[in-house]
Amino acid sequence: MRQSMYWDDFNRRVDETVTAIRSGSEPPVRRVAIFVTDFCNFNCQYCNGDRKGKHMSEAVFRDIMAKYGDTAILHITGGEPSIVPWLYPLLRQHGGKYRFHLNTNGFIEPPFNSVRRLKVSLDSCNPVYWDKLVGRRNAF
Repeated sequence: MRQSMYWDDFNRRVDETVTAIRSGSEPPVRRVAIFVTDFCNFNCQYCNGDRKGKHMSEAVFRDIMAKYGDTAILHITGGEPSIVPWLYPLLRQHGGKYRFHLNTNGFIEPPFNSVRRLKVSLDSCNPVYWDKLVGRRNAF
């Protein structure tokens, strides 16, 4: 079975879900969104995120990898995942085995070779406005 890039394979997922429901079984898990932190290294004007700085433990993340990593895309998001101290080393270590997708603000350079899809949030093409918007100098 070829590996899905999730968004690129919508029709296949619909067919799998319909077939599973008709047969009384559960559809396969194809994508797991993992919210690794509620903290961010920016202070965006438009964000109302929790600023308490809680992170998922590496042990919990590894349990998710063990349970879903062989069959599902592991989509990592947060707050800002790059500030979780153990995350980027772990992605570098396991990037060849698991299908990681990553949402980040890109301020801390992501491990490009360890993720299959990377989404970097930029809400302006104007560096001065962007830095003001996110509350951090030289963020663009």
